[in-house]
Amino acid sequence: MSIKVVIFDFDGTLADTRKTIVLAKQETMRFAGLEVKDEETCASTIGYSARAGFKKLYPDITEDLLDVLVPKYRSTFDALIQEMPPELFPGTRKVLSDLKEK
Repeated sequence: MSIKVVIFDFDGTLADTRKTIVLAKQETMRFAGLEVKDEETCASTIGYSARAGFKKLYPDITEDLLDVLVPKYRSTFDALIQEMPPELFPGTRKVLSDLKEK
């Protein structure tokens, strides 16, 4: 059987985006006047959707505030990722190169 396509998730699989995710969440919290959570607490929501992550961090948050936070988080993340591109995990380039050769 011939494999023609391999699809990877980028965040946390090929590249270390943890720092960018945490900074974007913290900047969004500051923007909204919320208590800014520490790095570990913010990182504990990685893997959740933005909406679910904020709900986990702030259980009493309103849907109206979430409607503001989610797009703000996404735009902040997009800006940060351009300013400080994440580093690929060790071995990622080799794996991708090896797959390309096959």
